[in-house]
This record gives sequence, structure tokens and C-alpha cells, in this order.
Amino acid sequence: MIFIILTLWSLFTYFFLRLHFLIWNWNFFSHQSLGEIAWAFLQGLRFDLSAISILNLLPGLLFFGATFLPKKWFLRLVYGAIMPLTLVLHAVFLIFNLNDSKFIHFLGRRFTFDSIYLIKEMQGKTGDLIASYWELNLINGCFLIFVFMILIYTLRKWIHGVSQKMELKKDLDNQNKVSAKNNTLS
Repeated sequence: MIFIILTLWSLFTYFFLRLHFLIWNWNFFSHQSLGEIAWAFLQGLRFDLSAISILNLLPGLLFFGATFLPKKWFLRLVYGAIMPLTLVLHAVFLIFNLNDSKFIHFLGRRFTFDSIYLIKEMQGKTGDLIASYWELNLINGCFLIFVFMILIYTLRKWIHGVSQKMELKKDLDNQNKVSAKNNTLS
């Protein structure tokens, strides 16, 4: 369930990132029809699901393994390692997506693996880029903070519910063992 929530939030976020990209770069897309733009958004959904699945693979495996641990260790692992890992992985790709809004003006295409070589050439110019695009950085920063605050709240609420269910199940198992032991003694 936790990864369904995470996937839905990620899809929601990536939809708005795509909308942000479209608005910020409307001059590239103004000649497209509404149908073509809607089709591009629909095709982007497929790509987003693929990327989100890959990003959630390692945290998902860790979470699945953690469910076999006692509640105390489960919560420590989830809050101390799995949630931060998941948020960091998603933050990196959200930042790349947000920066694509202006990066496209430099290369004429979106950020890809090959673009990493361009980053090497930009060393020492980061301050200039931040100053030149301060409004984009402000919007992007506020957006990331908002998304992660809601995501953390949602995940913490869900994990708290799971831990309570685990505790209830453990109590019921203990009561059943005691009842079974009492029945055998009688």
C-alpha cells in the first residue's frame, strides 16, 4: 500500500512537472494542438510509471524485507533508512525534471545521460546560473518542499497505521497462544 501511495503522489507530481515544463516553454509548443499536447501528456504517463517503478525498486525490496523484522526494528529501518532513501532518489529526479524547464534552452533537448558531460563544463558557474534563474529556482524549491511535506505526512500516517495493525496482530497471536495453552492445561 505504501508504494501505491508513493506511486500516485509521484504520478501527480510528474504530471505537474510536465505542466510546469509546458508553461515555462510555451513558445516551443504553442503551435501544437490541444489534442497533440494531451497525447504527449498521456505518453508521458507511461514513461513516468516506468521511471517511478525503477526508482521504487530498491526501497520496495528493502521495505518488503523489513516486514519480517520485529515492529521496533521495522519502524527504525523504515523511518531511518527506507523513507530517506526513497525521498532522496525521488528528489534527485525531480530536480532534474524541474531544471529541464530552462536546460532545454541550452541544448535544445531535455536532460539525458549524455548531458552529464555538460555539467563538468559548468563547474564554477553554478552561482551565475542560480542568479540568472532565481525565479525558476524559487518556484522549483517551493514546489519540492510542498510535495515532500505532503508525501512525508502521508507516508508517516500510513506507516503508523501499519505499525498499529502489526501490534494488534501480535497481541491477538499472544492471546491465542495463551488460550491454547490454557485449553491444553484444562
